[in-house]
Amino acid sequence: MSAKTLQENHKNFTGQLTKAQETMLIVTVMLGCFISVLNITNINIVLPNLLTHFHTDMASVQWIVVSYMLASGLIMPACGYFMDKFSCKNLFIVGVVLLAGASVLCAMAPTIELMIAARVLQGLAGGILMPVPGTLVYQFIPRERQLTTMSWVSMMTSFGVAIGPSLAGVMVEYLGWKAIFWANVPFLLLDLLLILKFVPFRAYAGDQALDYVGLFAASGATVALLFGFNQGGSLGWTSPITLALLGGGALLLAYFVVHATHMEKPLLNFNVFRYKGFTYSFILNNVQSIATCLGPMFMALYLQNCMGLDALHAGLAMFAPSMLMAFMAPLSAKGVKRFGYRTVILTSMLLLCVVTWQMSLFGIATTMLGFTFWFSLRYVALGLLTPPINNFAMMSVPVRITSHASSMVAWARQFISTVSTSMFSLLYASHIVKYLNEGVAADQIAAVQMRIIEGMAISDVNLGCTLILVMSVPLVFLLKDKLIETGKEE
Repeated sequence: MSAKTLQENHKNFTGQLTKAQETMLIVTVMLGCFISVLNITNINIVLPNLLTHFHTDMASVQWIVVSYMLASGLIMPACGYFMDKFSCKNLFIVGVVLLAGASVLCAMAPTIELMIAARVLQGLAGGILMPVPGTLVYQFIPRERQLTTMSWVSMMTSFGVAIGPSLAGVMVEYLGWKAIFWANVPFLLLDLLLILKFVPFRAYAGDQALDYVGLFAASGATVALLFGFNQGGSLGWTSPITLALLGGGALLLAYFVVHATHMEKPLLNFNVFRYKGFTYSFILNNVQSIATCLGPMFMALYLQNCMGLDALHAGLAMFAPSMLMAFMAPLSAKGVKRFGYRTVILTSMLLLCVVTWQMSLFGIATTMLGFTFWFSLRYVALGLLTPPINNFAMMSVPVRITSHASSMVAWARQFISTVSTSMFSLLYASHIVKYLNEGVAADQIAAVQMRIIEGMAISDVNLGCTLILVMSVPLVFLLKDKLIETGKEE
């Protein structure tokens, strides 16, 4: 790369992209989001293989998942600062290079300890690649085209969620478990070339110093809370370690919020909550995240433990419905342009409430046709709901703080996914014990009794999720177009 090109790459872009440049920027963002999602969804498929390959136990193998989660949550609060200080472009490059290097290390790791260390690096890269690509859209794509653009990005992300486990299963079956890591490298190199050529440079606060106190508080709170909620089930929710982690994490989080609100240039700018449109959408986004993260987990349990399918057929049963989420995103953007944000979001929320309630009625007598119908409608609702909620939040804040808004959304989603999974897993386990003690279906043979009881426990999880969704519906009526205009004017 020439000295002139390097100089241009570090000069703030203040113009407007041409149509061709916009298209290539969108392609770059979509590819980055797709690869990032694949690294989250495909790892569960290879855990049994890693168990055998490294001759270790499940407790050690689980750290391959936990380490990624902790590392990604660790970096997210600082992403807003790093994007403002060094630009989204440079942070995007760091994330892609780090993920490529970590993927090679994962494939070559000779021991479980080195595999876990490599997954930490992957987690740091994943934490960067969650907020950065979307922020680029809101910094460089004109507002009138942001919703359509993000609908395509959302479609690619949903496609990654749907195809990730199936694609990983095929690669593991025919190429071995290392293939899922080696497959990252060519796509990441391609994305790196696209970033270098088509992503503009823009730094909003190049002279801002790093808030080390805030970084320590945010990092400590993130690790303590995520680890506490993730391990609470195995350590025991009343164990001193769990209580210390959750209590210490809560105190550090409270301190970080107070500290950040009194800083002129904080690590993570909580002024994004001054904009009501962002605040309302932020809450709805987190509620939607609960429904998103719980569905695959508990429906996989339902298909295998209640309906008696094996893992392969359970995955295939969930694949086609989940693909619908990807194709709904562009339709959602068209619906917003015709009917407005509130109408599309309200319709999607009500549909999601009805579908989740219907899924709380599932039992061992539920047919495969019935499951497929309601599970498909669930992904239709999520596909229609996700793009407008995300877009309303980001368009409600000024462009100069979209990096912090995006980091805040990603950070909160990480917390909500972990906390809701832990809490609903606790509900699931406790209700199984409760129904066993009550002697539910005791007149059936043991295998049938357990299928009935597990189905009832999963139904209780869906009912709890339904109640949360219903309670959040009134927030939709607070979403008004003038809230977006406030951020646009500033």
